[in-house]
Amino acid sequence: MITKEDLAYFQEIKKDAVLIQHQLICLKNNEARFSVQKPATLGDGIHEFPSDQQDHYRNYFDQHGSQINAIKFVPASGLASRMFYFLRDFILKFDPEQDNLETYLANELNREFRFFVKHIEKFTFYDLIKIQIKKKGLKFTNDAGFIHHFIQILLDDVAFGMDGKAKALLPLFSNSKAADDSAFELQIIEALQLFSGITKAKVHFTIDADQLPHFIALENKLSEKLSKDDSERLQIEYSFQDSKTDSIALLNNDRLLRDEDNNLIFRKSGHGALFDNIKRFRSDLMFIKSIDSNSKGYGRSLFGTIRSN
Repeated sequence: MITKEDLAYFQEIKKDAVLIQHQLICLKNNEARFSVQKPATLGDGIHEFPSDQQDHYRNYFDQHGSQINAIKFVPASGLASRMFYFLRDFILKFDPEQDNLETYLANELNREFRFFVKHIEKFTFYDLIKIQIKKKGLKFTNDAGFIHHFIQILLDDVAFGMDGKAKALLPLFSNSKAADDSAFELQIIEALQLFSGITKAKVHFTIDADQLPHFIALENKLSEKLSKDDSERLQIEYSFQDSKTDSIALLNNDRLLRDEDNNLIFRKSGHGALFDNIKRFRSDLMFIKSIDSNSKGYGRSLFGTIRSN
């Protein structure tokens, strides 16, 4: 139930109380505004150009790119917390001084953690974190102590911690010799290659407003790696998902999800909420690519960051 205190809170954070009431009705009634008939498949909702047409359009783009107003649009507001929930669970529940690691690993409920430990040296960021541990001069008497500290750095280190940061910024493709270590950088480098025949390589990222300083910092770091020509061609823009598309959430008992201060918790909507961002552009051609869809795509899972031998 929405209370008077909630209504005052909505005013404070500039939320539309009428819209929220409508969301609540829809959620409680399990009301959907659309019904899915069938998935789009190749030839039925998805069109694939024949190879000769692909070559034609590719060549045309390469030859006439300077006359085309093109932009690459990348939804990149997703945070990484869901990727690490089982690691946070380990930190909260496991005491390396008292608990037995083998017993914890043997528990079938911890199978994702078991996979993580088994392949820990294959994760692309393993070398970076190990270097951090060496710098601190830490010594461990057993594997449990090392793994516990390794995960603490992975999640919470001031400079390196990944939990709660935008997935686009994480060094998920890093090792000690990596040149390009985040999806953000890879998306930009791909745009520079894609727009090689265009005067300006425009890339637009939709991000969480709180993450903007981190994106700017990484953008500046990347500019130091690029050639002078590429740096001058590159045009990076940012926008934020409209907060009015955020939704309240219900627990299984239909109670509203609240934080420790009893304020309602809002969840961001999916990529469909970005249509308003897209409408702002007046481009001849737009390439849309999710931050999860890069040349080394890690998707939504931490396990996609394992490097092959």
